[in-house]
Amino acid sequence: MTTSHSQQTIEVEAESLDEARNKIESQIPQGLSIRSENIISDGKPKTAKGIAETMEEAYAKAQNEVPKDANILGKKELAHPDRKVVMVEAVGEHTAKVRAKNESGSTAIIKAIKLVTPGSKGFLGIWKKPNQYEVEVLHQAIVEITYTTKPKIVAKIGKAEAKFNEHYMLKCMDCSFTHHIPGDVEDYPVAFCVDVDEVKMICVYGGAFRVTLGVKEFFTITKVPGSGKVLHASIGDNMKALHSHMLSHWIRYF
Repeated sequence: MTTSHSQQTIEVEAESLDEARNKIESQIPQGLSIRSENIISDGKPKTAKGIAETMEEAYAKAQNEVPKDANILGKKELAHPDRKVVMVEAVGEHTAKVRAKNESGSTAIIKAIKLVTPGSKGFLGIWKKPNQYEVEVLHQAIVEITYTTKPKIVAKIGKAEAKFNEHYMLKCMDCSFTHHIPGDVEDYPVAFCVDVDEVKMICVYGGAFRVTLGVKEFFTITKVPGSGKVLHASIGDNMKALHSHMLSHWIRYF
């Protein structure tokens, strides 16, 4: 498990995705939940294809695409290398190469070209004849390796976010005082949201003006079920209640 501030990353490998998810759930500290899940491998068979001038080179290319910890299920030779000579009529060498390539397929390589019979311009465009080229074409080897890797999941976890029927409760670190705040609320032109990792309330006015209130040094935050209480989706109303409580602790020390 890796940790960055209040967010953590868990990476697990197992015999199945369900088992991997269960392993992640067992490692999540109390009060945190999964924020995102990235399936690195689902455990299903995959194929790596290699295309090259020889079978050995094709297998080497395919093998480079296979993860080191993979289990090889099988190897298949889809095409053997094959050299052919084709005759092509064209006005020039470049056009002859393009035409031969198009006719031979995407995996073919032009190895050589030779002018066999020069064409003629004819008379006033009449009886005009194109050049005739002899083109050597190599149809490359194609192989396929089928493999599997163990299911692997990388999950990012953090403090649980409130759902539509939940809200947040702030609890003072020094006493039993609690204060309830709403979850994300959008009532244009005002949008209110909570950054649970930073214990911060954010209010955006008109999509441009942004006001925040961070209380991470004084309060913890947890999500709680909806209670029917009137909660204020504003910085000012919540600041009044929180500031007066923080001030009461401050006065004790002076």
